[in-house]
Amino acid sequence: MSEHGKKVRASENSGSLHCVGSRSMGTARRLLEKKYVRKMTHDEFFTETHIWKKKAPTYPSRWVEDRAETMYDLYKTNVKEYTPSLPPNGQGERPPISDEEAQKIWLDVISGPKKGIAYGLLERSFRRYRDGLQGIGTFI
Repeated sequence: MSEHGKKVRASENSGSLHCVGSRSMGTARRLLEKKYVRKMTHDEFFTETHIWKKKAPTYPSRWVEDRAETMYDLYKTNVKEYTPSLPPNGQGERPPISDEEAQKIWLDVISGPKKGIAYGLLERSFRRYRDGLQGIGTFI
């Protein structure tokens, strides 16, 4: 089991590195929401779970893997491009995107699920949006 674990941790193929240890992503999300006393957005949760925090003043914060940083940057770009398409509210401002819209944009960024799992999404929330995947377009 030890050797298998070493291989999996060293693999670059379809791994999902994060910095929450042995906790499930659901537990990590509940603990973070309790800590911040509010519901977290998808991008806030992703950065909290995929950026190593600096432990000393000379050690900078960094992403756990290049793929996490790339996907996050592409997601933020797509959200910026999608937001102008939302209808303005009474004050002429664009409302923030909904959780469902954020999930769909994320699924588009990661090119959909692999082996039934969507990188960076909780499995429970992914199941809710699984049926609506057919209509997802590209926001690039």
